[in-house]
Amino acid sequence: MSTLEVTPPPAVCHVEPARHVPWWVEALGLLLAPGIVAALLRLTPMSMGLQTRWTMVDPNFSTAYARHGADLIERFGTGDYFWVRVGQVLPAHLAQLAFGDVGGFVVLRYAFALIATVPAYLWLRRRSLPTGALAVVVILTSPVVLMAWGSDYPDGAALAYLLAGLPLLVFWTTGVRRLLVRGLAGVFLGLAVHAHPAAFPLVAAALVAVLVSAFSRHAGVRRARTRRVVVELAAVVLGGVAATGLAVLGALLLYGRADLFGPTIDQLLRLQRPDQIRQWHSTTWAWAQRATYLLVPPVVVIAWAWLCRRRRRLVGEWPPRGDAVVVLGSGLGYLAFLAIQATSGFTLEYYFYSSLLWAGACLTTALLLSTLSSSWWPVAAVLGLAVLQVEMGTPRFEVVPTGLAVAVVVVVAAAVVGGPRRRSIPMLVVTVGLVLLTTGQPSTAYAPDQVRYPLADYGSVGGHPDPSKAAAYATMVSVVDVVPPAPVRALTWVEPPAAGSLPDEVPARAAAQYLGPLHGLSSSMPALSDSDRKKLDAAPAGSQVILLGSRGATFEAARTTLAPWAPTVERDAVLGGGTLHVEVLRLGR
Repeated sequence: MSTLEVTPPPAVCHVEPARHVPWWVEALGLLLAPGIVAALLRLTPMSMGLQTRWTMVDPNFSTAYARHGADLIERFGTGDYFWVRVGQVLPAHLAQLAFGDVGGFVVLRYAFALIATVPAYLWLRRRSLPTGALAVVVILTSPVVLMAWGSDYPDGAALAYLLAGLPLLVFWTTGVRRLLVRGLAGVFLGLAVHAHPAAFPLVAAALVAVLVSAFSRHAGVRRARTRRVVVELAAVVLGGVAATGLAVLGALLLYGRADLFGPTIDQLLRLQRPDQIRQWHSTTWAWAQRATYLLVPPVVVIAWAWLCRRRRRLVGEWPPRGDAVVVLGSGLGYLAFLAIQATSGFTLEYYFYSSLLWAGACLTTALLLSTLSSSWWPVAAVLGLAVLQVEMGTPRFEVVPTGLAVAVVVVVAAAVVGGPRRRSIPMLVVTVGLVLLTTGQPSTAYAPDQVRYPLADYGSVGGHPDPSKAAAYATMVSVVDVVPPAPVRALTWVEPPAAGSLPDEVPARAAAQYLGPLHGLSSSMPALSDSDRKKLDAAPAGSQVILLGSRGATFEAARTTLAPWAPTVERDAVLGGGTLHVEVLRLGR
């Protein structure tokens, strides 16, 4: 009696493809790619983010702690959580010391671009050069990623670290190198959490996906995979511990403080209070009607899964396990954000948080498009459509019904490729659809029960060079050079705009350098409200009041109003060619 032997399907081959391009040419292209894409999309440094994000001062708090964090902690203590985002603040501080305020901003964003693209390129380059290049282009042309890098808010740093950590989590190698790569993945994923705690559910989702990848119907295979996965996850955890050690050391050197967890935990507990939930969490889902970009992460996951299912049924081809881990982690992360939003959070409606989903979305998009076509055609299509969108714009439409219709077209177009042949037309349809979903949100009025978060107008990213934003950034930060460091509270007071004029945001951003919206005077200069008088009464002798305005016309009247607290002028300056007037007063009592 003979034994019937069943040959298992062949394992995925991880052999390095033959190189037709010298390695140094690839390295040079990878190094120059962020600058080339920025030139094609006409991304003047800083203009693409600041012009759309100046409706919120949150990024400027991160700027302040990067610029003079020790002084702020000396003045206000460690109760505010902004200082613990050392994954963003520490690199920004080092870049500012080395290259100056504007130069450091630009250099750090270039570094973020390389951190985000090099691991993804190396991961997919093992299949082909076009596939590796596709990952780079998808990341560098994503409006969500570009806007995240356009300000000092920590989501830009967290996105870069996530985009680096996820490919390293599944990068194929052997022996000790495998553990070293997994450890490096842990370092980047840990830094993502220390830059933006909202990255934690996404990191957890990726690790769950790694655990799920160990499953097999064959007990022997399952046991072997489980042992390997446990060892790899241990290396990832050790990498995360190392990242935490680096973060604590950085906080000690920068601030003289090491408790990075207390302020974050306090913030999370505070956000669960009913009054905070009412302030920051919309009780309606009406905001989602204009957030067509939030369709992109689930759409690419569903399209990839449907495509792989059809290919498995028709040609018996399984996707690489690493691809499945990245896509599954992306899907689980989206579900986690959805669950948080549905309860009491704002992970989806506040785009400083939802932007983190684009780490998994960009990698899944690259996998999807490379499955549809493994040639240079997807690279050219993604880059060409990005330039076309910048130059021509996109139509505005809402989630229902147009956004959902586009999403269905994307999924169906991807899934029609079920056989071994690769097709370019479905790939082009998918790319156009994803561009439309990302940039096509309309400008609509806020719903009555909706928190008034700023709109994520991703359609405006690129093509609007405005060098004045860099000058405004430099002016905003230079107020720190005027105000003498002191272990006393600093109360900022911003001059209102002239009658009939639009608000000048530079003074407000300058006030954020001393946490003005949190600790400053909110009255319309030169009048004082009762609450502001109480703040002044509670301020100890020697406290500073920083007057800020674009004209300085009401400063004298403000000093008269402050007469009961015996102010004396300590310093004054005119910055930015007359765009910012500063006067520092010292209170006598």
